[in-house]
Amino acid sequence: MAGFYSARGRTIPPLPWPVFALPLSFFNRVPKAIGIAAVQEVGGNEEVCKGMEKDTKADAVTTTLHILRGTNWLPQPLRLRAVEPVDDVEQEQEEAGDIAAE
Repeated sequence: MAGFYSARGRTIPPLPWPVFALPLSFFNRVPKAIGIAAVQEVGGNEEVCKGMEKDTKADAVTTTLHILRGTNWLPQPLRLRAVEPVDDVEQEQEEAGDIAAE
């Protein structure tokens, strides 16, 4: 391969895969309704969601990925549950101890 590129002036052609979107996506593997629910969850327009219902699955996946880009949306099983800050928990324990002491 080195001889091939050196014969062509040492220019290496760009790789083709950044140009193409990978067909592997969470939304390709779940029903279209989950993608529509995700768009609604991030505040998507109701008209867009109705249009997605009429679209093919591939078009709905493309629309969903476009709308969710940059929102840091995660499916429910991957989300962290809400945890109370440590300061609030310690304060509640102190208050509970004060009430028990009375």
